[in-house]
Amino acid sequence: MTQATPRTAASFRLTAAIALLAVVACVGLRVLGASDLHQNTDQSKTMAFTADVAFNAELFLPRDGIGERTLKPPLINWLGAPLVRAGWHDELAYKLPCILAGLLTALIVVFAARWLLERFADSSSDAARTIASLAAPLAIATGAAWLASPSAIKHLYFLRPDVLQTMFLTIAWYGATRCLAEPNAKAARPWAAITWLGAGGAALAKGPMALLVPLYIIALALLVHRSVGWLRAINRTHWPIGLPVMLAMPLIWLAPAWNVDPEHVRSSLLGRELMERVERGSSEADPFRMLRAVVRVPGFFLERFAPWAIPAFIAIALWITRRWRPGPLAPALVWIVIVYAMNIVSAGRSGSFVAPAYPATAIIAVYAIARLALMLRPITPTRLAPLVAAIALVAGAGIGAREAFLSRGARTGYGNELAAFADTIRPTIADDQVAFVGIGYAPLPPLLGRHRAGEPDEERLAGAAWIVAPAGSAPIDPIALSGDFNEDGSLRKDIFPLALYRAEDFRSTTTLTPQTPPDND
Repeated sequence: MTQATPRTAASFRLTAAIALLAVVACVGLRVLGASDLHQNTDQSKTMAFTADVAFNAELFLPRDGIGERTLKPPLINWLGAPLVRAGWHDELAYKLPCILAGLLTALIVVFAARWLLERFADSSSDAARTIASLAAPLAIATGAAWLASPSAIKHLYFLRPDVLQTMFLTIAWYGATRCLAEPNAKAARPWAAITWLGAGGAALAKGPMALLVPLYIIALALLVHRSVGWLRAINRTHWPIGLPVMLAMPLIWLAPAWNVDPEHVRSSLLGRELMERVERGSSEADPFRMLRAVVRVPGFFLERFAPWAIPAFIAIALWITRRWRPGPLAPALVWIVIVYAMNIVSAGRSGSFVAPAYPATAIIAVYAIARLALMLRPITPTRLAPLVAAIALVAGAGIGAREAFLSRGARTGYGNELAAFADTIRPTIADDQVAFVGIGYAPLPPLLGRHRAGEPDEERLAGAAWIVAPAGSAPIDPIALSGDFNEDGSLRKDIFPLALYRAEDFRSTTTLTPQTPPDND
């Protein structure tokens, strides 16, 4: 590899500074922008699961706001519960594991990008060798590029296990790539451990997508490492030990969950969540669903990994036409194809299942930008990485601003209203018992350091000092009220208003349970 020069060192420092600004813009605008609380029912459920783990020690099958048990492994809830249990009940406390997972994913992308790009040093192409000499600053820019995308910016502050799964799968992908490329079996052992622990973490984060890892190992050995013997390459991963480890890690959760509620595990977790997802792609009721997914999944790339999907697709097209050679980036291409194929089988049901492909796509995109810039010669090579970082800064600021000011949460203001209402009534209710009546999935109880598992029974209503219910549930004035008002003094209909009542007044004036509000999906 070409030795660093003062110009490349300066390029690294400038790139790092711009990339840091991009990270600050992405995270800052997302966290400080409009809240998306109760914008998605699944997110409200996850928040309630964390509260149940924290306050009721329901570690394995926590319940949501209406009392239904989880359908996903609760790793994201285990990670968030200690802070919540310690008394930090802000939205940020619940979502901090997602932020950290997003930042760690960006860091892994940096390591993976540098290693892959450095391998172009032996290329016959002058442009590829130039890129190899700039691998360090380009890698920094690649980490910022992954983060500065609609998918990453959304999920790093979205309380679901998607970003955690992406982090673990990226770890496993990088570990497997290094493991298979390592000629020394002993030196491959640490990478094998990283691979299988990452895959097990993905299984414990969200479940079946962990199967991508052994499929990737087989595909990469067959397509890239067949010159040394694909079986020998696969054996470098120590799969007889690693594969059982990967499969055993989710049992840390599943076995105790079976003891808690075997019927839920059998019918809901293994039946509805696992088997139905496998069968969905070949549903007889919709035989063309997989065919449509062939087009739909690339649409997810263009929509949720903009603007980076475009240069990545250009690179892939040039590889297909043999104008470029993927060379060291073949592992990234194989991983993308594996994720794509998995989503075709599942009929492209959700864009979140494509997210594990985006880190590898970012590496290909940055390579394509650098390669195209060198072909067109608009700038000197040492300015390539700062250019990519600057694109990430602009893209991250733009996407972050959209989330902060133009998203549904920003338009309705409901998440901010919920948080403000929690702050308003928290000093009033103190440590008193509160009953939550008719609020549905609204994640107010977790913000108040409490958990609600469905409508309160008579005993809880009788022992409550305060009642939180929809505004107008009782013919009395509330102590506090959430919601915004129209010019005529009426409550806005796009914000479901909640009110705090004294329990004795509420019980004495109403005997009806207020109607549960509609889901805010």
